[in-house]
This record gives sequence, structure tokens and C-alpha cells, in this order.
Amino acid sequence: TEPKQAEEALRQSEARFQKLAANLPGVIYQFLLRSDGSVNFPYVSPACREILGLNSAAIQQDAALLTDLIHPEDRHSYYESIAISAQNLEPWRWEGRIVLPSGNLRWFQGNSRPEAKDNGDILWDGLIIDITDRKQAEAALQESERFVERIADATPGILYLYDLEEQRNVYTNSSLGEILGYSAEEIQAMGASFLPQLIHPEDLEIAAQQMAEFSTMQDGEISEIEYRMQAANGQWLWLQSRNSIFSRNHDGKPTQIVGFAQDITNRKQAESALRQSETRERERAEQLEKALMELHSAQAQLVQTEKMSSLGQLVAGIAHEINNPVNFIHANITYLKQYTKQLLDLVVLYEAEYPEPTAKIIDLIEEIDLDFLTEDLIKIVGSMQVGTDRIRQIVLSLRNFSRLDEAEMKPVDIHAGIESTLLILQHRLKSRDKRPEIAVSKEFGKLPLVECYASQINQVFMNVIANGIDAIEERYQNLPAGELESNPGRIVICTKVVDEKTIAIEISDNGAGIPEETIDRIFNPFFTTKVVGKGTGLGMSISHSIVVEKHQGKLDCISQIGKGTSFIIQIPNAKTNDRAL
Repeated sequence: TEPKQAEEALRQSEARFQKLAANLPGVIYQFLLRSDGSVNFPYVSPACREILGLNSAAIQQDAALLTDLIHPEDRHSYYESIAISAQNLEPWRWEGRIVLPSGNLRWFQGNSRPEAKDNGDILWDGLIIDITDRKQAEAALQESERFVERIADATPGILYLYDLEEQRNVYTNSSLGEILGYSAEEIQAMGASFLPQLIHPEDLEIAAQQMAEFSTMQDGEISEIEYRMQAANGQWLWLQSRNSIFSRNHDGKPTQIVGFAQDITNRKQAESALRQSETRERERAEQLEKALMELHSAQAQLVQTEKMSSLGQLVAGIAHEINNPVNFIHANITYLKQYTKQLLDLVVLYEAEYPEPTAKIIDLIEEIDLDFLTEDLIKIVGSMQVGTDRIRQIVLSLRNFSRLDEAEMKPVDIHAGIESTLLILQHRLKSRDKRPEIAVSKEFGKLPLVECYASQINQVFMNVIANGIDAIEERYQNLPAGELESNPGRIVICTKVVDEKTIAIEISDNGAGIPEETIDRIFNPFFTTKVVGKGTGLGMSISHSIVVEKHQGKLDCISQIGKGTSFIIQIPNAKTNDRAL
């Protein structure tokens, strides 16, 4: 009969609600504030026992069992928040500590919406969740920030954050006062006149030029400047600053720069003394200059190698940190899709069983656009799965690029190294400003596993491909606007087995090309065809050292002005695995 069917439907609905309440990671409850000021909990979900250590029936009988657990220092904020929500009928939200019956102290967050009854009572429907882990993470973050600040103050140089719009330092570490001798109050009082007041008059122009250059700097680009500043004792000190863009506004205009300045007065004095010595003893000075140049080259190459090692460690660390949460999300998307389908099936079944919903239900269906929501929800879940798949692939490529665990020569998949490098440089291949996207063609042959230093070979790929991108961008700068689309940038990567002992990788671009008279010099340390500040002149020198000295291979260059450049990398294959890729 219909009454029995209705009773059965009601029973099933209640069972579903109880199951939902039991599975939620929190306590569902109803809190009633009567007009006479008394309170009670008409409903508390069974999860209360597991989360709060109290029986839900007991709390329904005596509300004080729960409120008495609130930490004494947090009770005032709790009662005050209830009073404000009751007075304004605004959603209630509260965070505080609760001492569980076991004696454990946990942080909880409560959220609910009040509803005023005709008799003056107010009923809140809400959810209480445990936020202890989040609070501990926040405390750890605060401690980390204090730790970073202590490190900044211990840094033997001036660390600063400069606001370009306000023209003042919004942060400096304690070294500013230690090096220049001014107190924090004196620096604060100078405000925007800090730089004009203290920089040497002869250095104001170069400082102004650098300020102007910030508007065209790219993220990650570092500018360097040397200048003199007057210390509190009147002495002129030489400082060297390295600056980078820290933040931009919504239009992409730089608003703040972060920089590091160090006192190089002693170095400058030494340089002056050296110049005087060169005047007196030119021959000896030339020999000294040559020795210094060699030392400088060795130091610079060491620094560059350390940078790539640091990059590898950073990439590997980021990949590891991303991988764990992504795997967690990816594993749960399957369940999310299943649960979403079940919920949508429930909605369809409800519509079939109750084809004539109440006016409130009809209004809500129209308000939320149920048909669109149903269709879009499925698409969103699908997009999430595609996104996590993409992130997992990126993580895999990042880990392959870093190869920190391969300090010795091992059989390596050359193609995987190329793919990882392309992924790292993907942002530079995309269209930017007026330049269209740079296309990459891969003509891979059937290569065996090659025994080599994987991370170093990846560094060679990085240097050569990045130079190709630079060359293409240089060519675009000289093209009329109407010819940009008809002359797309292109990088072609070919791999092949030369003979049973050698494999080759050829990387070609259709960039500006290299003049014939300079091709023989491109592998020399500090030689570069790029504009000042664009390159160090070490990338190809280090690449040549890796291929020729480390792997006993060959690195050749073929170029034609206006046509492009090809780099041919040959690596010995004497110890490779016979298994082909």
C-alpha cells in the first residue's frame, strides 16, 4: 500500500542519512537556543564518539557535557560567537581548543547556519571538524618564517625588498645597519630619499638606469650593479647589488624587487692597487692577468656546475614533494567519480519516484540549475583526472632530468633525457609577446642505452636547446611585424647510430645564425654572441668540456647567417647495452 511504501522510503532515506553522517569526517549536529536562554543539542551524529570521545545520546541529554570540554581560554570566544550569530542570524564559525575526556588537547572548527523559529527559538544546523593538523602546520609555518628571518639576519650582506612604486625599502635585514652604520630609525626617517641621499653623485646615473631596466626584466633574470654609498661615519663604501623581480601588478608591471648587496670596498681597493701595479710593471701585470683569467674561468665554471647541481637537487626535491599529494589525489579521483555517479543516480531515482517535488525543491532546482550542475560535475571530475595525469607525467620528467642518484656512468635513455629537457624549457617554447610558438620536431632513431653521466648530458641538451631558442628570438627581433607568422621558429632534434661505437644527437634551429669568423670561438670560456647581460659565455664551454673531456666525444657546430645553426653531439657507444630503445 502507499502508506507502507512511504514508510519504507522514509526508512531508507533515514538510513542513508545516518550512513552519510557516520562517514563524514566530522560531527553533524543541531544546536538549539531557546527563547528562555536554555540550550540543548536536538541531534548529534554518531561520529561524536570517535571524534570527541562522547556519546551522542549523552550530549543530547546534557549539552554541558560538550561545552564543558572547551578550553577555559577559548570559552569566552565561543559564547561570544554564539551570541553574535543569534543576534544577527549570521552563519556561525568558531575555532578553539577542546580537552577530550582522554586528556588530549585538540583544535576544532565549528560551522553552522542559524534559523529563527516562530516561538523565538534559534536552531543551528552545523558541522564540527578536527583542525589540529592544520593548526600544527600553521605553527610550523610561523616557526619556519622566524627561522628564515634569523637566517636573513645572519647573512653576511644586505638582504632587502624594495618597492618601486613607493621608492623605499619595505624590508631589510640587520646587516644594513651593521655595514652602513645607520640605526633603523634613521633609515626609516630617510624614506624615499634613502638612495638619492646616500648614493655617490657619480653613481646616481647608473642607479637610475638600472631602475629603468627593471620594467623590461624577465622573472628569474638577475641584474647586477656596483656603486658607492656613504656610511654614517662619512666613508664611501663600494657595494655590489644583485637584483631580481619579486612581484608584479595585474598588468605585469614590476612593483617590487628583491636584492642582495655586499660590501666590496676591499675588493675595489685591491683592484685599484692592481691597476697601479700594472702601470709600473706591465709585463708582470699581463702575466698576473692571465693567471687571474684562468682562475676566474675555473671558478666561474665551478659556480656554473654548482648551479646546475643545485637546479637538479631543487627539481628532484620539488618532484618528490609534488608526487606524494598528487598520487593521493589521483588515487581518490576514482572513488570521487564513483561517489559522484551514485549521488547523481540517487537524484535521478528521486526524480523518478517523486515526479512532483515541493515548491521549495523546484525553486532550489531552478536556482542551482540542476541539469547544468549534473552535466558540469561529471566534466569537472574528468578534468581533474586529466590534470593529475598531466602532473604525474611532469613529475616523472622532472625526476628524469635531475638524475641525482646517477653520479657515476650508467646506461641511460638519451631520448628520455631530451624529453625531460624539453619539458623544463616548455615555457620558453610557448608564444610570448609577438613571437609565435617555437615548434619542436623530434626525428628519433633507434638508439641503445648509452653509458654516460646522465645529469651532465642533460645539461648539454639544456644549454644547446636554450641557445637555439635565444637565436630564434634574436631573429624575430629583426623581422618586420608582418613576417612573424610566416617565419615560425623551429627546432629539430635528430638522433641516430653513427656506427657500432658512436651515437649522434643533432640539434638544429632556424635562428639568426653565427658569423663564420666566430664559430671557432663559441666553445671558449666567456665568449658569447649575445647582448650584455643575456649570457655568461660559459654554457657552450661547459658543454664542450662535458662531451669532449668527460665522455671522449665530439661537439661540432655548423651555422649560416640568417639560416640557422646545428650542433652535432657524438658520444662513444663502446660500453652501451645492446638492448635498443
